[in-house]
Amino acid sequence: MIRAGSGILGNSLGGLLYSILGAPLMFLINGISYLFSSGTEVFLKIPKVHEERAKKHFLADLKDGLSFVWTNSGLRFLMLAAGVLNFFFSIAFVLLIPLFQRTDWLGPSRYGVTMAVFMAAMMAGMATTAAIKIPARRRLLVFGAGTVLFTVPMMIFPFFNTFWPMLVAIAVGGFFNAIINVLIQSVLQLGIPAEHRGKVFGLLETVTQGLTPVGMALGGILGEFLPLKWIIGGSIALVALYIFPQIGSKGVREFFAISEEGS
Repeated sequence: MIRAGSGILGNSLGGLLYSILGAPLMFLINGISYLFSSGTEVFLKIPKVHEERAKKHFLADLKDGLSFVWTNSGLRFLMLAAGVLNFFFSIAFVLLIPLFQRTDWLGPSRYGVTMAVFMAAMMAGMATTAAIKIPARRRLLVFGAGTVLFTVPMMIFPFFNTFWPMLVAIAVGGFFNAIINVLIQSVLQLGIPAEHRGKVFGLLETVTQGLTPVGMALGGILGEFLPLKWIIGGSIALVALYIFPQIGSKGVREFFAISEEGS
């Protein structure tokens, strides 16, 4: 929620400041903020670790985590679903700025508003999952419905020719995107034994974050040759094509059942 909240503030101010200050000065201020952040790290105290022992421990944990994930089809699906979601969403997300730049009736200010609405909707989705208890037996149903309600609006929003329907679509998509992300995280926490949890979550973070720059690079390349609307809509459609057929599979149902026991 903190991350989404900072996104609301940053994106709301971004479009406004762009029109007042211009891009070069904004980049300069942003760069100075990174220098300040890195300067504070000088004061961190890092304990000494025996290098050889740490290396062996890391490799053993990595192998153990990979083995545990691969032998459980439901867990494997959730891990790959998170990776697929992050990868294709990165392709779509990186093309939003050029889409708004190249569309006469949109522009930088409306991009800022759109991103603020998306982040606010995500924050509302996270708050909803905190306020309303989802019964354990209904988690899989909510996950499936949330995936539909996330992917469909995000697929169609670039094709609107007016701003308000676009905002509504991206708000609905952001709201349910937050819900399915929270569900993935919580089901993994409940369904993975404590001795494997850190290894699996480390692997999950590596997969999702590692695919982000690859997705952004691919999105930029595709944007040179294909219409941006179709790349954005098609990327989200591929997320749906991967997730939908497997939601009702035996392995996924079994893993959600294990998380019910864990809760």
